Amino acid sequence: MSYDYEVQAEVCKIRWTEHATYIEIVDRIKDRFQINLDKTAVELFLKTYEIGCTNEYRESYLQTIRDHGGIMLCVDVMEPLQGQDGFLVAYDAWSHLTFGSYRIPNNKQTTYEKYLSLIKNRIANEIGVPILGIISDALPAQRLAIETVFEGIPHCLCHYHFFNLVLKSIKQLDSQIITQFREDLRAMYDLKQFQLRIHEHTLDTSQYAKLVKFFEPLVELSNWRRKPNDPCLISLNLYSRINDITTRLKVLQTKIEVGKIRFPSNGIKVINRVILILTNLLTEVNSEIKILQTVRTYLESLVVIFDEFEASAEDGLEQLHQFCDTLRPRLNLLSKTDKEAIFIEALLKFVDTKGDLLFNYRNILNAPTTNNDLELRFKQMKHLLRRTIGHSAAKHYLMMHGERIFYVNPNEKFEQIVSILKNMDQSDARIQIRMERLSNDRLGLVIHDDVRWTVLLSELDQYLTKLECS
Repeated sequence: MSYDYEVQAEVCKIRWTEHATYIEIVDRIKDRFQINLDKTAVELFLKTYEIGCTNEYRESYLQTIRDHGGIMLCVDVMEPLQGQDGFLVAYDAWSHLTFGSYRIPNNKQTTYEKYLSLIKNRIANEIGVPILGIISDALPAQRLAIETVFEGIPHCLCHYHFFNLVLKSIKQLDSQIITQFREDLRAMYDLKQFQLRIHEHTLDTSQYAKLVKFFEPLVELSNWRRKPNDPCLISLNLYSRINDITTRLKVLQTKIEVGKIRFPSNGIKVINRVILILTNLLTEVNSEIKILQTVRTYLESLVVIFDEFEASAEDGLEQLHQFCDTLRPRLNLLSKTDKEAIFIEALLKFVDTKGDLLFNYRNILNAPTTNNDLELRFKQMKHLLRRTIGHSAAKHYLMMHGERIFYVNPNEKFEQIVSILKNMDQSDARIQIRMERLSNDRLGLVIHDDVRWTVLLSELDQYLTKLECS
């Protein structure tokens, strides 16, 4: 700690604003200020700053909690590394204050109870405010442990996890259709030849010269990837997009046949081949698409029920039961292996056994309906940590910080960072750290955007008119 506060502050600023690794921080400090640092010093500066931020901002976070009258505790299990032990993470929905994360070696109820009790005691001893409600996913062991440790406190099940659970088979079908579409489009001879002509810069003299506006979207659709804002059952959108292009190719085909558009013979052969393949592709998944369309109508009804925030918890549950009763006769018409039947059975089982927990949040003022914000924040932190300190180190970092509530503003101004470092007890921070060490592209956007896609289709229609006039 022999460096002055400005050097320490520069390290913290580079880390949180530039997302630099320890080695990159060392290099940048040397390049910018001709100061030589060891990466172990960088780690010490950063952890010291985190402790300083805790001292600086603790009261403002606690005031936010007091303003809400208590804590809305969100609980979830995260995986820093796929296939390894997860961490039970808990935080307040309103202030976003994290209360801890603990390694979960198994999914036993007693294991959850052990760590939930630690979180409960920490809140009582360090925060000293009541827990108004708890929101979690629907894992049986976790749910029972919460209701045991936090007896008498309203328990709310996360709507995001609810939909994930009941839609498991439907989402699998959705993914299968997307994969099939993608593979079939990529296997198309004419699409591959089209891309080859582009690569060889011979497109203008090829049989594909007048088909660019039809083939470019098809190539992009063959590379379809889910986007963060894509709706559920996105294969329905992909199906619709392919059908849109197929429909316009058929219009082109008809106009050529009746003599309204003159077209090179080799180009006509391409059009006929592509239409045949696309039509077969769409026909092959017709039955699966109808299932997804039916389930989507069910989801629309569920969303209406869940979005009636003014209704009481009792009214919401009653509406949900009534909707489920309308679905029960449908099961008699379906095979047990039908994806729609599997969805309905999963929905009915959940509602019959845990439906009331989906509406408990309505008994708590301004309570959220999901703990998904926790997952988003966790994933963002995990991405940053993997970028800056590596995958394995990120896992241990997250585990260590489960033992301390800390706060860092990533957009803190340099002057404030210096002030925090100057006014904190760095000796005490070093003791805490030692103890921790001991313990452990454009078209790609268009095809996902309904409005932009409509514009693209309009341009295609105008192009067909232009071909007819030429």
